[in-house]
Amino acid sequence: MKFLILIGTGILNMLAGGFVLSWLWRWFVADRFGLRGISYGEAIGLLYVVGVFFLPMGVSNAVNTEKDSDERFVAGLTSSLTLLFIAYPMMLLFGFLWHKVLF
Repeated sequence: MKFLILIGTGILNMLAGGFVLSWLWRWFVADRFGLRGISYGEAIGLLYVVGVFFLPMGVSNAVNTEKDSDERFVAGLTSSLTLLFIAYPMMLLFGFLWHKVLF
């Protein structure tokens, strides 16, 4: 059950991250460099590809820890929910404000 909860929050993070990335890309990369905006699906794919390169660092940290399974579950769930409900909204808010002020 814990595994399914972590998978579910991971999927939600990818969906939310794709939304945030697609808007940030439109505001800063497409406008600044004259490129086209990326779609929601392309943003999710980009997050996935970039995540693959950084996955080994997260796996090695998880393997080397001496925490029991409950502590690892709580740590993973906490970081996932923090990203979903605090980090992504803040990125979108600050990106929006920066875009409106500078452009």
